[in-house]
Amino acid sequence: MRAGAPRTLLVAAAALNRAIRDQGIGSALLRKLIETAQEQQYHTLIGGIDVANAVSISLHKRLGFVHAGTVRQAAYKFGAWLDLGLYQLLLDTRSTVEMAPLRMNQMYT
Repeated sequence: MRAGAPRTLLVAAAALNRAIRDQGIGSALLRKLIETAQEQQYHTLIGGIDVANAVSISLHKRLGFVHAGTVRQAAYKFGAWLDLGLYQLLLDTRSTVEMAPLRMNQMYT
């Protein structure tokens, strides 16, 4: 990665044991992830959430994530196909150096 250029995308996942839910831990973890991603100059965060997980969707929305799409039948779990909601948060990377276009052979170096 070129010095000063923003990183483009970070996809992260976390799951909390039921015994420690409703204590603000998930919110604290997600806030810290957002803070760390900003410090490391990531531009986009993506959260992939089971569409039936209303608590996680609500948390992500409270912290500024917006629904960016749904992948139908993305996973098979507990005898059923699950849809995956994609939630996106764009981070402010305006303070970084202007990015020059990359050639394909430069993208993964």
